[in-house]
Amino acid sequence: MRSQGKRLKFQMNLCASIDGIFNNLSVPFNKVKAKSASYMAADLDWKDLWQPELAGRISMVNSPREVIGSVLKYRGASYNSNDIDSQVAGGKIAVQQNLALLANQVLLQK
Repeated sequence: MRSQGKRLKFQMNLCASIDGIFNNLSVPFNKVKAKSASYMAADLDWKDLWQPELAGRISMVNSPREVIGSVLKYRGASYNSNDIDSQVAGGKIAVQQNLALLANQVLLQK
């Protein structure tokens, strides 16, 4: 099989039970490397959206809740933040700046 011009190799592993499948799915991918023991995988997923080398290679759903929610999570807040100025570091200005940067990163919104 080919993906993005590269040949991929698949290995099929059969699991005897649902528990085996769950255990396999809960193991992180080898390509994701933590910078330190305290570097959380969830932090890596949100920070990736702003990496310059990914500009034009990111696609997001055209949903204000999802796009603004991504910025809020990146800034360390909840999707359900009620008072952005008090619950988000940098307040509304920081959220607006990150939204503008994210808009430059995203290639296509559907």
